Amino acid sequence: METESNSKLSFLRTQLLNKRTHVETKVYVKPTNTGLLLNCKSHVDDRYKLGLLKTMLDRAFRLSFNRCYFSEECDRLKLLFFRLKYPDKLVNSTFSTFYRRQSIGSTCFVTDCQRSNRSHPCCPTV
Repeated sequence: METESNSKLSFLRTQLLNKRTHVETKVYVKPTNTGLLLNCKSHVDDRYKLGLLKTMLDRAFRLSFNRCYFSEECDRLKLLFFRLKYPDKLVNSTFSTFYRRQSIGSTCFVTDCQRSNRSHPCCPTV
């Protein structure tokens, strides 16, 4: 059974953050994660590659309590897909389409960044 440590509990690839008055969630990635996913150069139909991109992005959006957490996960995903040799144009267009469909604008919620004490911009950039 997992127990809370430093006000954090990792459970089913989700990290629960105990913030005294409420609980926040974000994507949890094990420290031993190697980042092995479907390589873009593999001989698999392109729809599976695009589906992987969309699935990972949707998962990040649904598990992130606020835009700062979502932005952090988007940055990690962009780096991951870059390492897997996915074309920048494909990744950026997929992210842009997702942002548009979810009505994620180019301005961020300052309160989200202040709440989590982040100094970097909290909105995804394309």
